[in-house]
Order: sequence, then C-alpha cells, then structure tokens
Amino acid sequence: MFLIIKMEKEEIGTGSVSKVYAENGVAVKVYNDMSTHEDDFETEVACLIELKGCKWVVQYISHDTQMGSITMELLEGDIVDLLLKRELFPHTWIENFTVDVLKADYAMGIRDIFHADINFNNVLYYINDDEEIHFKVCDFSHSTIMENESGITKPYPILGAPEWYKVNYEILNYAKSVTWTIAGLIYFIQTRKFITHELWKTSSYYKPGLKFHSTEHLESIEKFIIDNVDGEFSQTDIEDCIEYLDMDDVKNSDKLKEFLFKALVIDNTDRITSAEALGIFL
Repeated sequence: MFLIIKMEKEEIGTGSVSKVYAENGVAVKVYNDMSTHEDDFETEVACLIELKGCKWVVQYISHDTQMGSITMELLEGDIVDLLLKRELFPHTWIENFTVDVLKADYAMGIRDIFHADINFNNVLYYINDDEEIHFKVCDFSHSTIMENESGITKPYPILGAPEWYKVNYEILNYAKSVTWTIAGLIYFIQTRKFITHELWKTSSYYKPGLKFHSTEHLESIEKFIIDNVDGEFSQTDIEDCIEYLDMDDVKNSDKLKEFLFKALVIDNTDRITSAEALGIFL
C-alpha cells in the first residue's frame, strides 16, 4: 500500500497575463486566458527552450499548451523580496546582480532574443553552494525573437530607456536600450528611486523639444510605484545621481559607477551594450 501525498500549490507571483505557483519543488506559470495570450505563451516557451542550459535564465522543464502552463525551476524570490531582507543580505550582492543580468542579456542577444521586460519582478535570486547570491532572468511573455527590427514590444514602462517614451518613437539599438534598464534597476536597488522622464526634464541631459507621451501615463506609473514598491522619482541631474550614490557596502564600486555613467545616457547611440559593459567587470 502506497501513501500518496498531494502538496498544495502556493501562489508566488502574479502578472498582467498569468499567475505563478510553487508546487512540488518547481514553479508553474499558468496563463490567465489562452484565447487572448496564445502568442505570448508560444513566444515564452520558444525563448525558454532556446535558452536551455543558460545559467543566467530561469530553466525550462516542460509545458502544456492545452492548460496554458509552463513548468520551470523554482528559485528563492525576486529583487523586492531580497530588498526586504536587507539585514540578512546587505547589498554586497549588487555586483553579482549586475554581472549575472548583463550575461543573461548577452546570452539572449546572441540568440536574437529581446526580453523587453527586465524589471524588479522578473529577475529572481538564488543562493549557490558557496552561499553566494546570484540571479536569473525570468518571464519571456513580452519577448521578441528577432528576425528583423520590427514588431518589438516596448519595454516595461517604468524602467524603459528614454527613446521608448518618445511620441512616434523609432527603433534604435535595442541592445543599448536594455543596458539603460539594467542600470536603472541598480539605481533602484541602491536608492529605491526610479530614473524617469521627470528627471530628464530637469536634467542637463534633457533636450529641448523632446516630446513624450501624456502625463496621464506617467501618473499611472507613479501610482504603481507607490502601491507596489514604495519607491519614488528622482528629480536631479543623472550624473549627480551617480556621482553621489552611496556604495559603501558594494565591492568594486568604481566599476559599478563606471557602468552607470556609460549606461544611463539619454542618447541611445552613446550608450554601451551589455557586451561592452561586461568588459568593465570581467
């Protein structure tokens, strides 16, 4: 006679198109409505399969198209979860975060995958055998597998690079848009503030005549920040933000600041790529 123990599933994440559950030692992502999100599901599955074996991306196990579910490895939690445990985990992990996410972006880039939604919910952490905190990128529902530079989904609006906010924006170097996003995450981790176009309007980087989407969109972003992560907007010059950033508990802070100076640049053409950024650290 065998005793069968059925473990209860626990909701560990929710997004605009799906929910994620922890169940029997794995993570199961279930899409809310396959009738409207079938393309997102198929893209995510394709990206995860293409990235199998990449140590900087959450690993695919299986999927069920009929159920609209994807089974993946289960990690500890996301960045916000880690920030809430700052007493246990000081920010000495921020360089590992930077290098791991840059490596994830580089690995995606050589496979022509554009994630488009790297944010504080979509970078998960784990603790390795050496008791070090490391990171993996997840959630490819808004990704694009590039055949050409058309049809890219806009990046997550809070952390998107300046060019993605412009009215009638043009596709520029998408790899350089991602480095802005990664640098923006680092700034958020250190300060709990976001660099947004409210800052650009008061910054020496701001270009007169640059047109943005409506302020109504900005207000909805601000509400999201207040409701979800207790963050706020920075209102000062970008270079000053970086220069006076407190990094006493960060190893190799000079390298990290060098990356921020080269990634948080308004002009897309002047920004560095993930490959160039890795050259600073490695």
